[in-house]
Amino acid sequence: MPISCQAHDYVEIVCMRASKVHLLLHSGAQVMGIAEDITRVGGIECLQVKTQAGAVNVDLTRIKTLEARDNLVSAHNFIVQLSSE
Repeated sequence: MPISCQAHDYVEIVCMRASKVHLLLHSGAQVMGIAEDITRVGGIECLQVKTQAGAVNVDLTRIKTLEARDNLVSAHNFIVQLSSE
């Protein structure tokens, strides 16, 4: 099931700002790094995150919460639930 348009807008915002993000996935795994781009990998829409280990692509539908944090502009820090699965 795709994420809502509103949730997608938040993903676009963190990419435009190259925000520091913390993702909590439905599996319980966490991904932290800099939001770089929205990409398609094998037909799946993903958030590309630059981590300390390199770039990773995270399926948008697997993200439970997206938190933009530790960014210099405090207004650029927020947390949003992308999906409720």
